[in-house]
Amino acid sequence: VLTLSDEEFIVSIRTKYDLLKEDEKMLVSNYFKLTSAESKIIRIKQDLEEELIEQVVDLIDTLPNIGHLTVNDRYLIDNITSLISQLNEESVNKIPNIMTYQIALDRIEELELEIIVSETSKVVLDMIDQLPLVKNITLEDEEEDLEYLMWELEQLNEQNPKGNSQSWDL
Repeated sequence: VLTLSDEEFIVSIRTKYDLLKEDEKMLVSNYFKLTSAESKIIRIKQDLEEELIEQVVDLIDTLPNIGHLTVNDRYLIDNITSLISQLNEESVNKIPNIMTYQIALDRIEELELEIIVSETSKVVLDMIDQLPLVKNITLEDEEEDLEYLMWELEQLNEQNPKGNSQSWDL
C-alpha cells in the first residue's frame, strides 16, 4: 500500500528516471508504475489538504460571536492558526470562513492589549498614589522614583491601543 511516507522514494526514482537518456528510458518497461505512484501521492496530498481545510472550517465555526470572545478563547485561535500554517496560500483561500477567523484573531489581540494597558495603568496609578503630595516633596525624595514613574507613563502611552485617544500625563 502506497502512503505519503513513500513520496521521497518516488521523487528519487523520478529524478533518476529523468537523468536517463531517451534510449535508456525506452528500456524501462514499468514506467507506468512510477506515474501511477506519483498520481496516487498527489491524490493522497489533496485528500489530506481537504481534510485539513474541513478541520479549520469546523474549528472556526466553533468560535464564539465576536462580542462574546474572551482572552480564554486564545487556545482555540492558536489551534486554528497552527492548522492554517500547514496550508499553502491557495488552500487557505479555499476556507470560506477565513475572515471570521481573522476578525476573531484581531479581537483577541485587542483584548490582550487592553489587559496589558489596564495592568500597566493600575501599576502607574498605584505608583502615583505612593508619591508624596507635591507640597511635601523634599530634596531627599529619590529622583529615580520620579524618573521610573515617567518611564512607566511613556510605556503606557506607547501601548495605548489604536482608536483610544486617552493618554497619560503627569
